[in-house]
Amino acid sequence: MKVRKINLNEIDELKKLFKHSDFDKYKLDLINNIKDDVRDIYVMIDNEKFIGELTVYYKGKSELEVIENIRVYLSAFRVLKEYQGKGLGQNLLNFVIKDLEAKGYTEFTIGVEDDNENALHIYKKFGFNKIIARLNEEYEGNSYEYNLYLREGGKCNGVC
Repeated sequence: MKVRKINLNEIDELKKLFKHSDFDKYKLDLINNIKDDVRDIYVMIDNEKFIGELTVYYKGKSELEVIENIRVYLSAFRVLKEYQGKGLGQNLLNFVIKDLEAKGYTEFTIGVEDDNENALHIYKKFGFNKIIARLNEEYEGNSYEYNLYLREGGKCNGVC
C-alpha cells in the first residue's frame, strides 16, 4: 500500500470510491480547488488501484474548520468496503496527519455524524476528542447534522 496526493489526471479514479450525482461538476471544482491550493486529496493505492481517499481543505471553509496555515479540515475519508477492518484507514489518516504536521499544521478538524460509531472510534484514537461545533450541511438535497471535532497538534492517544 502506498499513500500520496492525487494527480490531476487521475481524478476519474475517484468514481470507484464514491458515487457523485454530477461527477463532471465535482471534477471541475476539484481541479480548480487543487490548482488554487484550496484542497488536496490523498489517495491510498494497492496494485495501482485506488482503495481509499482523504480530502484536506486548506481554505474556503469556516474559521471553525480552517485557519490558514494552522488548521485544516479533513473530509471525504473513504476506504473501499473490501479493504475495511484491516487498519488501512488508520494508516491513511496517520500518513496525512504526519505529512501536514511536517508542513507546520498544528490543528485538524473533522465532521462526524452521530451514527458513525466506527469512524468516531478511529478519530478518538487519533486525538479528535473535543467537539467544537454542531453543524448542519446539505448534500444533493439531503440535510444532515454532525459534530465538528478538533485535534490539536501532538495530541493523539498512542496511534499517531
